[in-house]
Amino acid sequence: MTEQEEGERISFGTYGDSLRALSLDPAAACNEMGNYNSAGEIWYDLTSLAYLSDSTFIGLTRDQRAAIKALANGLKELPGDAMAPGGVMPVAHATCVIAMSHPAWIPFRDCAAKLLGSLAAEIRHNQDLLKAI
Repeated sequence: MTEQEEGERISFGTYGDSLRALSLDPAAACNEMGNYNSAGEIWYDLTSLAYLSDSTFIGLTRDQRAAIKALANGLKELPGDAMAPGGVMPVAHATCVIAMSHPAWIPFRDCAAKLLGSLAAEIRHNQDLLKAI
């Protein structure tokens, strides 16, 4: 495995973890992300790592690539209060849950659950490859 492939696979693992967190209810998502700026971290991972949809190492289908890009583009439209209620970055479980409970997250939670199902085989394969190194 080349250094580039390893880097992309590690990043795809992070993408999968954040996608899984987003698919959960707000409290579980915050726990999954460590209860520190959970909404911001999920947003960052799923928008900044969307470029991996074009990775030749991951080998996604056209529909999977389109779904990843659509999710990233949609997340970029989230209102600020969905990540930092009242302009304050959430740094504890209660405030993280408030951020993740914003109604704007609801359609993305459903989208993440569907995308997670679509990517299940690729995520599993990626995890297996990373365990081998």
